[in-house]
Amino acid sequence: MNSDPAPLPDRITEAGQEIATRVVDVAQPRLEVLFQGTGTYRGFQFVNCWNTDVVPSQGGSQRGSAQGILSLATGEFVTWQAEGAAGFERPGLYVAEGTVTFGQHGGSTLGHLRGRSGTFRFEEDNEGHYTQTITLPSE
Repeated sequence: MNSDPAPLPDRITEAGQEIATRVVDVAQPRLEVLFQGTGTYRGFQFVNCWNTDVVPSQGGSQRGSAQGILSLATGEFVTWQAEGAAGFERPGLYVAEGTVTFGQHGGSTLGHLRGRSGTFRFEEDNEGHYTQTITLPSE
């Protein structure tokens, strides 16, 4: 019997700010929102620049897709794409959850993220400050 504990999942956490919102279409309502955040992953500080396309509904729920580039100070980066659903969990707290997949970029530090998929949880307050956690299954 193997008594080794199960490996813990990888977690990428960041905090940041909504930078801008743009109305893309009013006939088929759609918004584009730009974000920038920072965090630390496996001891390396990173910057995550990303945008999301949001399709609102009259009931307050939203669906959307996002894409971004997570980069290190060394210039190394990895791309990612995500899809999810969102809405207000309570007044003043906007929450989105969904899936994220990393692209085929990444060097020696971020290369292990290539092609991996996981889940995300995003929380934003009324001032545009956000936190986000990406959880990836153990390798």
